[in-house]
Amino acid sequence: SQIDPHFFSNTLNLIYNLIAINRNDVAKKALILLSSYYRFMCNLDRKLISLKKEIDFICNYLEIMKLRFPEKLDIQLSFDETLGKLKIPPMLLQPLVENSIKYGFVNRSQLFHLTLSARTEDGAAVLSVEDSGKGFPEEFRGTFDQNHTFEVPDNPESDNHVGLRNIYQRLLMYYGEDASLKIDWNGEWSRVEIKIRDWEKYAL
Repeated sequence: SQIDPHFFSNTLNLIYNLIAINRNDVAKKALILLSSYYRFMCNLDRKLISLKKEIDFICNYLEIMKLRFPEKLDIQLSFDETLGKLKIPPMLLQPLVENSIKYGFVNRSQLFHLTLSARTEDGAAVLSVEDSGKGFPEEFRGTFDQNHTFEVPDNPESDNHVGLRNIYQRLLMYYGEDASLKIDWNGEWSRVEIKIRDWEKYAL
């Protein structure tokens, strides 16, 4: 329910404009990507899915965004395929990627860099999203786990980081003490990192 509702209408407008200028092959590609994107969401339930399925879903989204903003998005994907069988809650990483573009890609005159990475490190799965956006407020930086919690604001309706809170809560729900969420900004790059220790016990 947190998916940006403007994404659908913006993509339909993109397809219309492509057809209007006779770029029918590109319009067909965009339509297939959009169809696959929403087919995935409509088939979701509360069951865990493979990381591979989530990555494929995110790639569909990013391909659409690259069609909307040609030559403005530098997308890098680094995926250790041994992690493809890791079980994760659906839509765990997608909100991070969407928020990177929504809030980080502010200056449309400059190239925006985004890197999606999934790797292993000392028996842990490390999933990260980095971008060249404006970064996070200081109160949202740090490592959050069972010992360092994401506090819920007094007025949740005014919370602008509900997506991060949802991710944090779902990590604790599914992985408990094995999971952590790290948020960082070095002045040039924003980075959100999910770590799932002893990941193989959560594999399909």
